[in-house]
Amino acid sequence: MKGEVLIARSIVSKWLKEVMQNEYTLTVHPRDREIPEKEIRALKDAGWTLNFKGDKMIVRSNDPVSLAKLHVKLSNRGYIVESD
Repeated sequence: MKGEVLIARSIVSKWLKEVMQNEYTLTVHPRDREIPEKEIRALKDAGWTLNFKGDKMIVRSNDPVSLAKLHVKLSNRGYIVESD
């Protein structure tokens, strides 16, 4: 399958533009302790948009793929993560 074109580049580009216009969010709940300041700083330094409601952290992005990667990363660190 190397070298075969499955979907035309123009179609993929158009789809990506449409998908990237939407805003996606993750809600991160700490399990037994607050989210450490070090974790929050690392996410902000990586360019994530963060909001806080009580002990929950809300992460916003227009990139669903990067947000999905972050979802897995935070889940593996023991946080409860909800996709909105």
